[in-house]
Amino acid sequence: MSVQRDEEWLEAATAEEITRALDAGELNELLGRSVPAPLPPEGQADAAWLASASLEAVSRAYDTGQLDQLLGRPAADATANE
Repeated sequence: MSVQRDEEWLEAATAEEITRALDAGELNELLGRSVPAPLPPEGQADAAWLASASLEAVSRAYDTGQLDQLLGRPAADATANE
């Protein structure tokens, strides 16, 4: 998850710094946009993480098997041994 900048930072930043921060999603909170939750550090995601995650983060978690438990599937590493 990217660092979220505050109003104090914004007032002191140059136009170039603001542009970089905007492109990196670091102004999302100030602009009233959702701030994506990072992927769970390891293992399976839980319902609380899922409720706050962005569509992109959910998609990545799905692709990496981190939603298997919530979806009622066997964990990906368990099926690899079969």
